[in-house]
Amino acid sequence: MAGLERAGWPVLAYGDQFDRRLQTAVPYPRALSRWFLFRNNICHQCQVVARAALVQAGGFDAMLRLRADQDVFLRLSKSSAPVHLGVTIADYEGAGVSEAPSQRQRLADELGTVRRRYFSRGECVGFGVLHELTLFRVRRGFLRSGWGVCFGRFYYGLLQRLRGAKVDTDVRCHE
Repeated sequence: MAGLERAGWPVLAYGDQFDRRLQTAVPYPRALSRWFLFRNNICHQCQVVARAALVQAGGFDAMLRLRADQDVFLRLSKSSAPVHLGVTIADYEGAGVSEAPSQRQRLADELGTVRRRYFSRGECVGFGVLHELTLFRVRRGFLRSGWGVCFGRFYYGLLQRLRGAKVDTDVRCHE
């Protein structure tokens, strides 16, 4: 992997997404903190991974049917800092397998597996408490309700302003 980095190519990169369901840009931070990575997954359509790095890391864990992309991202980010591309690279429609109500338990179980692999017990406990204190369940409830689009646009717009992000919301320029 070091050869790719020496050649000026990032091993792991990510861009922003446009969420069609919410009709708003979803910016990712330029630097990914452990706290962010505990709470969030970079949408797999927004990830760019060097093939050589993926092969060297052992590829995807086939036991993780819904969280394999998150597992690889965290595994690779241990040895190479992810690079934010600063552009919107995914026009996300949603409604994938991982969003089906029938998959919620599997998604939660796999998230627990991934967190135990890449976060210490102390981080899991501390971040878990912080996650609840930031009203995650309330935010998720709003996103799943009839108010989801309105709340989502407000929430991601606020994140853009807080992060000082200039997110390209006209995804047509990338088609």
